[in-house]
Amino acid sequence: MNQAKKQGGHSFELYTEALETESIAAVTLTTAIHRALEADEFLLQVQPHVRLKTGRIMGGEALIRWPQANGTNRLPSDFIPLAEDTGQIIEIDRWVLRHAISQKRRWESLFDEPRLLSVNLSSSALNNDEAFESLLEIILETPFERRGLILEVTETAILTDTSAALRRMQRLCDLGVQLALDDFGTGYSSLVYLANFPAKIIKLDWTFIRDVETSQRDAAVVRSILELADVLEYTVIAEGIETQGQQSFLADHGCLYGQGFLFYRPMDWHDFELLLLRQTEGGHNIEASDRLL
Repeated sequence: MNQAKKQGGHSFELYTEALETESIAAVTLTTAIHRALEADEFLLQVQPHVRLKTGRIMGGEALIRWPQANGTNRLPSDFIPLAEDTGQIIEIDRWVLRHAISQKRRWESLFDEPRLLSVNLSSSALNNDEAFESLLEIILETPFERRGLILEVTETAILTDTSAALRRMQRLCDLGVQLALDDFGTGYSSLVYLANFPAKIIKLDWTFIRDVETSQRDAAVVRSILELADVLEYTVIAEGIETQGQQSFLADHGCLYGQGFLFYRPMDWHDFELLLLRQTEGGHNIEASDRLL
């Protein structure tokens, strides 16, 4: 019955041992997530954002990881979907935002120049009153440069209750933080629809970038997105850049910022700070036009 509900209802599912195995695994993982939150086992890494034409680091995206006993990190894709189903995502959102703001305050004490830090928010953050108010509380309880905080939301988070989501997004903007639309192009949005959103930053999904060097169709789509984003005064950050050809294509067509394995993989905060220190000591300071997106 539960499996049929997951498929949208109005259907039936026959019992199989695989369903029971899946159910047991979900319960086990849910319990493990609860314990990890209580024991503060999660950690945040950061993947730098760079200016595409110069490679200069502008800031980074905070990414949650779950260290395991074998020395590896469990990726968000392994546990975030289940956390969303169980409601544990609300506590995870709180944990991530609080730790990210703490780290941003540290940057402000170490560097004279502002550094942008983006944080992913779940759909619950915009569609659940309790979750949203708790995030506002975290933002308000600690003084920091709010303009340098970018909160990333997905298109699907906005579609559940568009009017309510837009009101909550506007409240965040009124506090001074910036908003970004993550995984742009993979959902249902058009730029006309997007024009109503208070978010002014687009994260261009890696699936569009992957084949821009070999696919005329993908190249045309990316060019069109960049041209229309420019007209509507959106800043575009391209995700998943892996080749110099991708970097050159994006930079040549007006995309200012990007992130990906071509530049840096996700790293610990200490390593990121060392990069920033070397960049500053090398005289590669942030230009006035880049201080805030």
